[in-house]
Amino acid sequence: ARRSMTMKGLAELYCREYLPRKKPASQKNDESMLANNILPALGSKKITAITTGDIARLHAGMRGVPYLANRTLSLLSKMFSIAERFGFLPDGKNPVRHIDRYPEKPRKRYLSGPELARLGETLSQLEADGRLNPCAIAAVRVLLLTGARVSEILRLRWTWVDLEVGLLRLPDSKTGEKEIVLNQAAMQILASLPREDLNPFVFPGERPGTHYSSLQKPWAAIV
Repeated sequence: ARRSMTMKGLAELYCREYLPRKKPASQKNDESMLANNILPALGSKKITAITTGDIARLHAGMRGVPYLANRTLSLLSKMFSIAERFGFLPDGKNPVRHIDRYPEKPRKRYLSGPELARLGETLSQLEADGRLNPCAIAAVRVLLLTGARVSEILRLRWTWVDLEVGLLRLPDSKTGEKEIVLNQAAMQILASLPREDLNPFVFPGERPGTHYSSLQKPWAAIV
């Protein structure tokens, strides 16, 4: 097995043992990088024969998409670390070492005044027509008024909402414990939302005790 393990075999091991531990969005990203970037270039190669040069050429070929190139490099590094752990690759032979990542510039995109006005009008129209879940509309409005992450709002619990002082107290956001200041409009939206006795979440899901899972489809409808 040590002599015959290919990158395709390592990918199968990774997908079977490690990918299910990740969040759905991360699983989808990893599967895409494997199918579109890693396996076409390295799938048939034995992992013991893959060199730092092979990885560097793959990385260089993706220089036009530096963010994706760096994520692909991180995935490869993880996979080779797993190969070392299971004995398919000697310790210290991870070929991703010493390859520099591309610098990444954070992308920012703010809605213009006219765009915000159109978005507000669309939300109001969808709300009046009843064509969109009111929970999704309220979540989008709170996102616009707070600048919070989508996951922070969808997983928001009533115990974290303090309308008296105008704060959201998030005990475990992506950056750790965090407070978000609420303006008057955001507080009015939150105060108007119904509370379910057996559901701790501000934006409840369809099943009892769950939160609204995704804004992907509602946002597509809004757009």
